[in-house]
Amino acid sequence: MGGLVDFAASRRATVRFIELMPFALGPEWKRYYLPREEMLARLADRVDPTPLDGGSEPATYFRLRNGRGVVGLISPISCGFCARCNRLRLTADGFLRPCLYREGEVELKGALRAGASDGEIAALIRLAVGGKPGEGTSRPPAGSRSMLRIGG
Repeated sequence: MGGLVDFAASRRATVRFIELMPFALGPEWKRYYLPREEMLARLADRVDPTPLDGGSEPATYFRLRNGRGVVGLISPISCGFCARCNRLRLTADGFLRPCLYREGEVELKGALRAGASDGEIAALIRLAVGGKPGEGTSRPPAGSRSMLRIGG
């Protein structure tokens, strides 16, 4: 982790790390899981542990001690971010998914292929945005599509 942070800092770039998201994994996922607090501990010599205001996105940002950039940590399990998430995902098969950790998708491909108007497409997008949870869970539902099938 430290090497990637140093590389990003040398280019004044932002690097983001994400906790393992246990899609389609059995209980062994915990063997590979690195929570945010452990990530911060591993980067303690490089990162100020005071979070910056990240706005409405999944990552929490931390300023580098050398002042040459920031590190973002995406922590869906140890520090849920559903209430501030502004992301939608367009799946590989044409559905708009408002939340990776919840079932529910809005089909766009069929509407586009049927010649839907801009207003109809906008209504479908609003429907998906309306399906975003205010609070979330730290695990995808049982039987959820894997990230491979979602498109990530």
